[in-house]
Amino acid sequence: MNNIISSRPLAALKAGNGPPPPGALGGNGRSAPPEEFRAVLERTLTESEPVRFSLHARERIESRQVDLGAQDVRRINQAVEHAAAKGAQQALLLADRYALIVNIPQRVVITAMNRGQMSDHVFTNIDSTVIINPREPVPHGGSSVDPLTV
Repeated sequence: MNNIISSRPLAALKAGNGPPPPGALGGNGRSAPPEEFRAVLERTLTESEPVRFSLHARERIESRQVDLGAQDVRRINQAVEHAAAKGAQQALLLADRYALIVNIPQRVVITAMNRGQMSDHVFTNIDSTVIINPREPVPHGGSSVDPLTV
């Protein structure tokens, strides 16, 4: 197996147009300038993917009549961000009208239940719980896409 290491940037290799243009390499000749890397890194860290709903969760939301609006989805996204920042893997998100089990690294709601079903449940295989406060203001932004069709 050949182990060939190129010092050319990936874009130049993909384009197949020879060596990179002057200034494309950093001072050491091996990477992009640190400012560009920092900007890309910060943009990647701040542009998080919105939470998705598994088919199972969508079916449970419908059959259990869990009413989720745009404000709820913003709160769910905010709760997932908070849980991710704390290193959670599987979290229970508790709100006043519903509860969700979420795979935090994948940002996927696994299942959902309404207030009536919460009282008789034992939640297992979770490592975190996030209480969603319905009175807490939520910053606008994020997706205006219907979460159940994503």
